[in-house]
Amino acid sequence: MTRQSLENQIKSLRNIKTNFENLLLNVFGIKSISTNTTIEIIRARKPKGKFLEFRKDGGFTAVDNSDGDAWTEDFETIEEAFRYLQGEDLDDIQQNKNYKGD
Repeated sequence: MTRQSLENQIKSLRNIKTNFENLLLNVFGIKSISTNTTIEIIRARKPKGKFLEFRKDGGFTAVDNSDGDAWTEDFETIEEAFRYLQGEDLDDIQQNKNYKGD
């Protein structure tokens, strides 16, 4: 693989990430955030909104600060985090996860 080819693949991956983040925000009102921003939102309870952290360990942290209470949950899959941020009950998400695992 040439250096130029590798650079093109990296650029393509960055474009995919940017497009996905724009989709989350513009269609679903969920903003992608960093670990530091997650910590700050939890601490300050600002800004209000719904947020999703893509953690380095491959997991996801969902923060629902719509009402200023910074409800925060960690998930193994983006599907679970997304469902939580869309208002699905945490118990239902967990129950569905357990059902799939059987």
